[in-house]
Amino acid sequence: MPALLIAGSVILSLVVLAVVGLIFVGANVAAREKAAAEVKRQAEIQAVTSVKQQDELLNSTMKSDIQGVKPSTDADLDGVANRINTYVAEARKIDTSVCPRDYAEAYSRYLSAWSEEAAAVRVHPHVPSEGEAFVEGFFRGLGGDPTGGAVQRQDEFKSWLNDVKAKDAETQKQGDAAQALAVRYGA
Repeated sequence: MPALLIAGSVILSLVVLAVVGLIFVGANVAAREKAAAEVKRQAEIQAVTSVKQQDELLNSTMKSDIQGVKPSTDADLDGVANRINTYVAEARKIDTSVCPRDYAEAYSRYLSAWSEEAAAVRVHPHVPSEGEAFVEGFFRGLGGDPTGGAVQRQDEFKSWLNDVKAKDAETQKQGDAAQALAVRYGA
C-alpha cells in the first residue's frame, strides 16, 4: 500500500508539473503574440508617418508653385493642371505597402480626387487675349449682341469654376478621411 501511495503522489506531481508547464507555455505564446502585434503596430505607425511626411513635402511644393500663378491665359491654367498631375504622379510613387490597407486605400482615393481636380482645371473655358476679346466683342456687337459675348464667357467661367470648387471640396474630403485614419493609427 505505501508503494501505491508513493506512485499516486508521483503521478499527481507529474500532472501538476504538466499543468504548470502548459500554463507557462500558454503565457509565453500569448506574450509572443502580443509582442508581435506591437511590432506590427509600430511598423504601421512608421509607414503612415513616412507617407504623410513625403506627401506633405510634395503637396507643399505643388501648392507653392500654383500660388504664384496669376491665371490670365490658357497656358497658365494648363500649367496649374500640369502641376497637380505632376504632384499626383510623384505621390503615387510613395510606398504604402506596409501601411494598414484602409489607410493605403484612403490615400489612393485622395490622390484620385486630386487627379479629378486637375482634369476639371484642364477643361477650362478659353481665356481670350485682349486682342481676341476685342475682335470677338466687336463682331458680336455688329451681330446684335450688345454684350459682345461677355455674358456668355462669364457664365461659362462660373460653371467651370463651380465644377473646380466641387472637385476641390471632394479632394479636401478625401484628404480629411486619410488624415482621420492616420490619427486613428497614431501617426
